[in-house]
Amino acid sequence: MKRFDDMLPEELEEQHNELITMLMQASQQALMRNENGEKQAIQRVGEKLAMLEGSASQEGRSGQFKEQQTLSRRPSIFQRRLSSRKQYINTLAALLIVGLLIGASIALFNSRSASMAINPVAAPTTVSTTVNGLEMSMSVTSGPYFLSELVFANMSLTNHTHTAFLLQGLPFTTPCEPALRLHQTAGESPHYTLPLASFFYNCLKETPNELKPGQTITIQQYEPLTSTGHVTLSAQATFLKPGGGIMTSPLDGHWPSLQIQVASKIPSDRLLSLHLNGSQLLINAPSAVHPVYQFSEMCDGLSVASGTPSWMSISTHMLNLSDNTAGCPEKHAHWQYVVSAAGYAIIEQKYPVQ
Repeated sequence: MKRFDDMLPEELEEQHNELITMLMQASQQALMRNENGEKQAIQRVGEKLAMLEGSASQEGRSGQFKEQQTLSRRPSIFQRRLSSRKQYINTLAALLIVGLLIGASIALFNSRSASMAINPVAAPTTVSTTVNGLEMSMSVTSGPYFLSELVFANMSLTNHTHTAFLLQGLPFTTPCEPALRLHQTAGESPHYTLPLASFFYNCLKETPNELKPGQTITIQQYEPLTSTGHVTLSAQATFLKPGGGIMTSPLDGHWPSLQIQVASKIPSDRLLSLHLNGSQLLINAPSAVHPVYQFSEMCDGLSVASGTPSWMSISTHMLNLSDNTAGCPEKHAHWQYVVSAAGYAIIEQKYPVQ
């Protein structure tokens, strides 16, 4: 069988044989080179694919290792989170406990501060009685009552009859002999004595005073509580006969009286304090408290030079000690003061300080 020949007529000419042969050889060489290039290319692609597969496998193993590490770390992360939460709860509990302790301390401090504060005295207690047309009333500082407390009594006597009565004493407040007096009876030990040197105070002899029909006399008196236990406070007056001498009072057995219980310990909110600043005595008390005082003065080499026979009111909360010299040189003078207020304990201050 004749081989298929696809050569052109021009290629069959003899003059072109040599050229055709050269072209065919070149074409075969190029084909061989192409086959070798393809093989090399295929080989390079195979190597590249192998490298990619190796890299992917390594990355897969690395990812798997990381995942395993993550999984292995999850318990420790959970434990750390659990530990952190426990630590937070413990810290919160500690803060709550500290807050409660601080709150309790503040409450205790406020309670103690409140108990140490100077509290106002309540409204006074009033008792009255009426017998045979004579009405007598007494208003006294309210409790609690305690030893060395200074109580204030406001006493009044009204004559509702058509008869005049004679009374011993003056019909007004006076340190000498007032017509109405506050008395305290009963009580027991321990007792209290006013820490003030006694001295002679010259009172003129009092004459009888008449209580006319429809007349009312009112007298105030400060009185320190000197006994503990059951004490009776009563307002009394002395009635006189027209010709002289003491007569039986129409109010005997009916005096206005008040039964009180006196404690031996001073409440912390009923105690004032004093501060000595040079020759000035400062009284630490709320502005609503109206202090009163008494004093006595001694002069070196002499007896008592001066003093007050009764409680004196103070317009300010300060006393100038050097104002009370009574002719004694200040360097030789020695003062003794007692200060208080209605419902408060009596406190003492000496100057110069001994």
